[in-house]
Amino acid sequence: MKYLLELGCEEMPFNFASKVYTEFKENFLKEFSEIFIGSDFDLIKRSIECYATPRRIVLFSQLPDFTPETRQKIKGPPVKFAYDSNMNPTSALFKFVEKFNISINDVEIDKSEGGEYVIFYRIDKGLKVSEVVSDIVPKVVSELKMPKSMRWGAGIRFVRPIRWILSISDLGHIKVNLGKLESDKFTYLERFAPDEKYEVNSIEDYFNVMKEKNIIINQDERANNINFEINSVLGNDKKIVFDQDLLKEVLFLVESPKAFLGSFNPDFLKLPKEVLITVMAKHQRYFAVMDTNDKILPNFVGIVNGSNKNMKLVKSGNEKVLKARLSDAMFFMKKDLTKKLRDRLDDLVSVSYLEGLGNYLDKTFRIRELSLAFNRFFDINLDEELIKNSSTLLKCDLVTQMVFEFPELQGVMGRIYAEKEGIKPEIALAIEEHYLPISMKSPLPTTLLGKLLSFSDKCDHLFMSFLNNLIPSGSGDPYGQRRASAGVLRILLDYGYENELEEIFNFALNSISYITTLPSRDISQLINFMKIRMSSMFIDMGYRYDFVDAVLDVTSSPVKAKRRLDVLTEWSKRDDFFDIVSTIIRLERIISDKEELAKFDPSLLIEKDEKELFERFSYSKDKLEEAILNKNYVEILNIIIELSSPIHTFFENVLVNVEDKKLRDNRKALLNSISTPFYKLWNWKRIVRS
Repeated sequence: MKYLLELGCEEMPFNFASKVYTEFKENFLKEFSEIFIGSDFDLIKRSIECYATPRRIVLFSQLPDFTPETRQKIKGPPVKFAYDSNMNPTSALFKFVEKFNISINDVEIDKSEGGEYVIFYRIDKGLKVSEVVSDIVPKVVSELKMPKSMRWGAGIRFVRPIRWILSISDLGHIKVNLGKLESDKFTYLERFAPDEKYEVNSIEDYFNVMKEKNIIINQDERANNINFEINSVLGNDKKIVFDQDLLKEVLFLVESPKAFLGSFNPDFLKLPKEVLITVMAKHQRYFAVMDTNDKILPNFVGIVNGSNKNMKLVKSGNEKVLKARLSDAMFFMKKDLTKKLRDRLDDLVSVSYLEGLGNYLDKTFRIRELSLAFNRFFDINLDEELIKNSSTLLKCDLVTQMVFEFPELQGVMGRIYAEKEGIKPEIALAIEEHYLPISMKSPLPTTLLGKLLSFSDKCDHLFMSFLNNLIPSGSGDPYGQRRASAGVLRILLDYGYENELEEIFNFALNSISYITTLPSRDISQLINFMKIRMSSMFIDMGYRYDFVDAVLDVTSSPVKAKRRLDVLTEWSKRDDFFDIVSTIIRLERIISDKEELAKFDPSLLIEKDEKELFERFSYSKDKLEEAILNKNYVEILNIIIELSSPIHTFFENVLVNVEDKKLRDNRKALLNSISTPFYKLWNWKRIVRS
């Protein structure tokens, strides 16, 4: 049968609506996968579709009419009680068959370790799927991940109040209850329209009325429609400033999109482009407009919900709102320019940093000291006066009225105001770029100064949060540590510095110890956190998870880790790769982690094959250590291959755990001396044979 479910609610937040249709579909399939298998489940999986708009979640699928039959073995009395010595039924057997309303011919004798028993197989016919759906839908809804949910009048928890449930099949209405709310045969069309409430007679009728009223429930079709609407009002001589995040947000703010082209006073073009775009996009959800030469025009595109609106009135109203916002921005900028950035430094004392961790003036001084220290540590050799001047100005735009009103412009306004003051372009650009990168995929700062200041800023944030016990938990990032760690790791990879994180962080803490008081110097939690972030980063890059584990067990340097991952990935293409891995693992497997090893003594070698192994390793030992030191991975692989054969022969012909303790301990010491160098670069035990 065909089945359609619509959950209608108050407007959902766009960030929830943009994900809920995928999760709703996955939850629905998960519930049915526990009931159906084979072709029946394939039918559901192949036909299921799920959509979301601000006001509704819609699911459509083909479902089998009945659940599968079940065959259940029912155990009766032991044979010795069910039959007499002549195998005639006894009263015990008669009571058993009477209880289950079967005949004696339906029973069988089952032989098992527990003895012989009378049994029969009960066949339970499948349930109507319509009955199953009634139980499954509430489960699917309750298992949705919601950023914030509340218990509404219907007695259920959801992001917004659910107002109606439409649940129909091509066989008729299927009853579904969510709390006190019961499904019906009605849907609701455009809000406040005279015919808003509509009786749905069939699934086909539902899709037809949605199309007729231009309610586009399919998010992909709606995205195409929004692009069409935008292009239709722009013509050939204009284009929008492309903003993927804004397009996604607008997509889940409307279900019946209609575009309009508005305008504003050209005098506002005196504002920086970034201010114009931010005011329109972030605060009004408008798209800024450019000409074909990428010059900002005094126009904007807005998207409204509903095609029956008076667009002249809509356009006029939105133009008035934007005029007020741009007038505010113009006023803020004029006032901000009356005071230089450097003169705002002391004002940072009024801007709190993390809760209980001082203010941004304190942070500015820490960034300055960290930047100077890292400049020396990494031999960057930037002019120290340049570092001092730029680090002092980094956060000064936080106390401007423009950034107070539009926080998204932090850094951007610092760069703009610095340029207007005639500050060096290199410093102005670094003020803006020190916030980069903001994720694993966003751009890095383009200058060496910008990277240094960004690195220092993010390290300071990690130190202050972790050492004051502000530890992230779950998938959230309330203190921005995940963003900061992304910046630290990516900048290190870009620099190519191979230092271990422990070395970098301990050096940095020493450099700021005289200007700040830290409750702890224990960075173990921070290092573990950074390794987890590194692991996610490398797996997202496409590296095997077990290779990542093997590398990060022995290094915290992202640069070293990536190089060794590249080596393992290349080596894994060899046909004998996993044989080589097994050989190295076997060397250490025979030695307990808690075992204290004796000092190796070559004079205790008595077997031919152990002597051969020792000689071959002695010959290669210096070459191996030199190869590890020089990161000559090709030579390391060659040495491993050369030693594979004598190692294999040793294990075939030499017994390690002999009764003689001296011989046993000496053989373990030999194996340990061979395996130790190889484990300096990778933890081979982490590698999983594929």
